[in-house]
Amino acid sequence: MHINETHHPIGVAGRGGGMGSGQDEDDRPFITTTEESGVPAMEAGLVETVRQLVARDPNVRILMTSHANTAVDNAQERLQGLDSLRMVRIAEPEKVDPKFRPSIVEADDPRVRTAHVVFGTVNRIALACKEAEMFDWLILDEANKVRFTETLPLLRLAPRWLLVGDHRQLPPVLDESAAAFPVEDDEARAMVRDASFFELSWAVVPETNLVMLDEQ
Repeated sequence: MHINETHHPIGVAGRGGGMGSGQDEDDRPFITTTEESGVPAMEAGLVETVRQLVARDPNVRILMTSHANTAVDNAQERLQGLDSLRMVRIAEPEKVDPKFRPSIVEADDPRVRTAHVVFGTVNRIALACKEAEMFDWLILDEANKVRFTETLPLLRLAPRWLLVGDHRQLPPVLDESAAAFPVEDDEARAMVRDASFFELSWAVVPETNLVMLDEQ
């Protein structure tokens, strides 16, 4: 896997085309989806993506987020093996795996500005981080589980986005407040309430910005 230098803001990957589709390495996209058989490849791909980004720019700033603290725990676990990677977490300690609690900081902690990777759930990050383009990259893991309205506040935080998920599997989590949103017979309102930004993007993003992961 090689991270390209394009300035297209979005990339998606899924099963089917894959990294062996003959696409030139320097032109490969960066939005990703996968089905169950491709999960190991997806996880390895995320680690390799972060490794390459840091190798290319030692001052790179990456926001790694997902819908729930357990998913963020998993992402943080994957990156533990990368040497010299500066990582912090914005979270409530009681909601985080105890082994990651030492990495927790407040949003205004100076280490947020110097970390290679900042972790947090989508809702926590949306409340804590307000500055436009304060990160170089947004990586949204399990993006198929994040509702459209939950994703929007994150997009302004970085000029480049990597969305990883599979919209053919679990849909976004619909909490009580979202479920109470009146849609009646309005398909557009129902789509905004129920769909993920990932799923909607998959339908409109150019094929050059899609990657299908189909190998373990």
